Amino acid sequence: MESTEMMKRKFIVYASAVIFLALIALVANILTSYSSQLQRCQSNSVAADRYSCLSTLALQTRNTSICGTLPGSNASNCYLNIAESSLNAHICNSVNNSAKRSSCIAYVATNTGSYAECSGIQEPYLSDCAFAAATKSDNASLCGSLSSPINSSECYSIAYTRTALAKNISSYCAYVSTVNTSQNSIEVNYVMQNAGNGPDSSNALTLLYFSAPGLRASYSARDYCYLNLALSKENSSLCSDISNVNFQNLCSQRVSSLSAGRNVTGLTNQTLNYTQMLQACSGVSQYQTLCTNSVLLLEATKTLNASICAQLSQNVSNTCYSDIADTEKNVSLCSRISNSTAQQICAFGAAKQLNSSSGSSS
Repeated sequence: MESTEMMKRKFIVYASAVIFLALIALVANILTSYSSQLQRCQSNSVAADRYSCLSTLALQTRNTSICGTLPGSNASNCYLNIAESSLNAHICNSVNNSAKRSSCIAYVATNTGSYAECSGIQEPYLSDCAFAAATKSDNASLCGSLSSPINSSECYSIAYTRTALAKNISSYCAYVSTVNTSQNSIEVNYVMQNAGNGPDSSNALTLLYFSAPGLRASYSARDYCYLNLALSKENSSLCSDISNVNFQNLCSQRVSSLSAGRNVTGLTNQTLNYTQMLQACSGVSQYQTLCTNSVLLLEATKTLNASICAQLSQNVSNTCYSDIADTEKNVSLCSRISNSTAQQICAFGAAKQLNSSSGSSS
């Protein structure tokens, strides 16, 4: 009888042979399929359809040799699509159109962090690449190479805000833009998206800052830097560096809530000064109604005071009654909602909460 060791060896040899043959069959099948698709594309008599078919096959298989069989812009677009999908800047060099080649290299560089690839490409793609390099690496010195003053200002604002937050050093905020114009709302938007964690939709105080784009014209990117650093360090003294007095008050309120170890969703009426918050709304001009509704909705839902809901605009009022009805498990409050559909939804939600509560107690 054969030894166990000999049988194991034979089995391994047999299994390896089977796997090898299976791989050969798989490769042959892939090659046959590729050859069939290539032949189908090449046999198309309509030139535009033939080019489209070949470009699609090249992208699916990432086979740049197919791109070389295409004419003019079709070849450039083929190389560009493969380069961007595979994030391979070297393939971009095969794109004949200089603008598309620069765009391709900048795209790959900003998505891989290989910013050295951008050396020598044309504007505006060189600036896009430098902007991404500066803001993602917190290297503000790179912002100086940007050709557009607006882009340069945004770049410095983001880079310095990120550095201030990363190092917890407020002096970096002093280098952030204080321009308070229509352009500032765009700049602050960039800073919000790239420098910090972004607005927290569950935080009513943050909502007052970010609930509408127009509110951003009331403060600068530098104010945003101080605000976030004050929250991060739980240091209300930094709020005094914010240029808008009303937002200074809101900043101090938010820091106080953090210091108490609770976020806004858990605060009581005693912790928040709703009167002060309403006064702060007067500083946001045409967005005062939006701001006021936000504060009153917060007060109503946190104090469970349904009478405040009547002071709100209809849609906000409906939300107000519905939220309190859910919390209080009080279906009767839903009858105060003017819209019949919203009233039914409210009643269903409150009843569900009530039934859930009854079920758990029994």
